[in-house]
Amino acid sequence: MKPQPQITLFQTMRTGFTLIELLVVIAIISILTAVIYANFNDARTLAKNKALRSELRETQLAIEVYQAQYDVYPGDLSDLTPDFIADLPNANDAANDACVIEYDPTDGTVFKLTAVNCIGGASEASEGVQPDDELARCADYCGSGGYPSCPVAASSASFYESLAVYSAGGECLE
Repeated sequence: MKPQPQITLFQTMRTGFTLIELLVVIAIISILTAVIYANFNDARTLAKNKALRSELRETQLAIEVYQAQYDVYPGDLSDLTPDFIADLPNANDAANDACVIEYDPTDGTVFKLTAVNCIGGASEASEGVQPDDELARCADYCGSGGYPSCPVAASSASFYESLAVYSAGGECLE
């Protein structure tokens, strides 16, 4: 028979993980989670911006179909649902919390649909909507010598965070 090893007070069997090992693993997981969240947050903002552009285009088409049927642009966007479009653009779905959707039908002959301060993720003008963008808030040629018909300068945050769609003749409305 083999002799049993003697276990003294200072010799104990080690099983499991130490507190230090657990803290290191938790710290590594926390850092990875923060990096992944930051990347997904940017992707979510870009997706919301693209969805808003798409919704504005879809609404523009619905307005044009309404005009083709009734020979006048709708007095209110709610006139489009449910026959011409299922859902209207919603400011709560935008990437920017300050988003406001404005519709100007003028006298029924022209319209402008503007998503003011709705683009998110842009920290400076060069990252947002540019004056030559097809959905720019004020078209390049409105007025003379710049943007006199536009209520905001083309370099302001309100300009590069805003989009618009309009009928022929409605692009210079403000």
